[in-house]
Amino acid sequence: MSKREINQFRRALEDQLRKLGDPQTKADGLAVETTADPIEDAQSRSLRELAIHVMNADWKLRRAIEAALERIRTGGFGVCEDCGEAMTSSRLRAVPWAPKCVACQQTTADNLVAEASLQS
Repeated sequence: MSKREINQFRRALEDQLRKLGDPQTKADGLAVETTADPIEDAQSRSLRELAIHVMNADWKLRRAIEAALERIRTGGFGVCEDCGEAMTSSRLRAVPWAPKCVACQQTTADNLVAEASLQS
């Protein structure tokens, strides 16, 4: 992969981080309020749980992007962490923070499904 392509991915990843915003600011908005109305309380709890779910998803994405930026700094960007093969540019364009090639990611997903079915 050329230096130019890597810089394009780096800029795209940094832009994505900026779009995610400051996680602390989002957490500050999760005040717990109670009211005398049980319906309003239930609605507030539901909205708070949804906000927490979104924050968790954003946090996971933030960590994945930061890990991809670290791989750029260390020279490992675009190399699958499982098989060590170069990832396709189409994979990186689709998910630039991906740590695995499509085949290895599918194997990981299949293994998680198999483990879950064994635990059921």
